[in-house]
Amino acid sequence: MKKNKDKIVVFGGSFNPLTKAHGEIMLQAMNLVNAKMGIFLPAANSFMNSWKSYQEDDILDTSLRIKILNEFIKRHSNIIIETIEIEGITSKTYDSITYLKNKYDADIFFIFGNEKYDELERWYRFDDLLNEFKLILVNRSSDNFEEIIATTPLLKKHKDHIITLKIDDKYHDISSSRIRDDLKNKDYKDLNSLTYDYVIKLLLGEKE
Repeated sequence: MKKNKDKIVVFGGSFNPLTKAHGEIMLQAMNLVNAKMGIFLPAANSFMNSWKSYQEDDILDTSLRIKILNEFIKRHSNIIIETIEIEGITSKTYDSITYLKNKYDADIFFIFGNEKYDELERWYRFDDLLNEFKLILVNRSSDNFEEIIATTPLLKKHKDHIITLKIDDKYHDISSSRIRDDLKNKDYKDLNSLTYDYVIKLLLGEKE
């Protein structure tokens, strides 16, 4: 009898820096599919420069992004960080997910934010990614999931490989860019609603 493989949730992104939304999405996604482990997959600076068109002063130091993620996983023993994209071992999402599947011999569930729907056609081997892996599609309560699937050809084609995760709308008002803007403007009053205390301490420590 074939043994069921462990389930792993992979969350790729810049985490520039980590927000409460990132943390909540990871934890809820793992709970949704009963995953044994979660993996943060932080992007390389080159990705943020080329794909996100970030300016250099918008990108936190790589070591700081990793240090912040490490603080999160200290509090969640079933979550780890994989730095394969930062190290240049892989650079494309499909290659990264395939690498992790082979490394951990697990069923991979990849978190995909609703802000990325318009990017699908640009993703390297996204059709293969959807065909070979499971996608956890993050939606706000106000989103019409059925309509999104029906009107997005690639998602419609692979709808059996898609799971939806409904996240409270309050988390969709949270973004890394808001944190960076508040830091630039030295406006710290809203930081506690955007990220964790230990993240704020690390970010402000870097500013001092």
